[in-house]
Formats: sequence, C-alpha cells, structure tokens
Amino acid sequence: MKPGGELIYATCSVLEVENEQVIDAFLQSEQGRAFKLAPLHEADSFKDETEAMAYICEREDMRGLFQSTPLSPTDFDGHFCARLIYQI
Repeated sequence: MKPGGELIYATCSVLEVENEQVIDAFLQSEQGRAFKLAPLHEADSFKDETEAMAYICEREDMRGLFQSTPLSPTDFDGHFCARLIYQI
C-alpha cells in the first residue's frame, strides 16, 4: 500500500469483539503500527454526499469509528466501519 492509502474495515455487527477490539489489536500489531485511524466522514467519497456525511457524523465516536445499531429486532443489522490511513 502506498503512503496515504486507505484501508476500510467494515462489519454488519454491533459486537465490540468483532469491531473495536479487532481494530485495536490490528493497530497494536507490527503491520498495524503503520496505520492511523481517520474519521470516516472525512473520506473523499463523502465530500459531496451531505446527507450521508450527516448520518455518519451522528454515529461516529471520538476516535472516528462509525457504528449504527438496529432500531428494533426486526430492523436492519447494525454496521461498523473504521477508516485507516497508511503512514509509511
């Protein structure tokens, strides 16, 4: 991957063990140390998508990790997304 390249990790899960814990373990690994987290809403693909950007911003945490949750048991799955930028 070239410096500045982006790696997107996405799941259709609300489980921390499948989401945040995977990202944290990767960032602490030898390969992951070359990456840094970046807010999903700052991705170039959203710059002209104001509605999508607003939805994402409402659901990003302080680290820039996106998480949506089902509104009811019969609603859509939850989703998680992390955007990582290659630094080396």
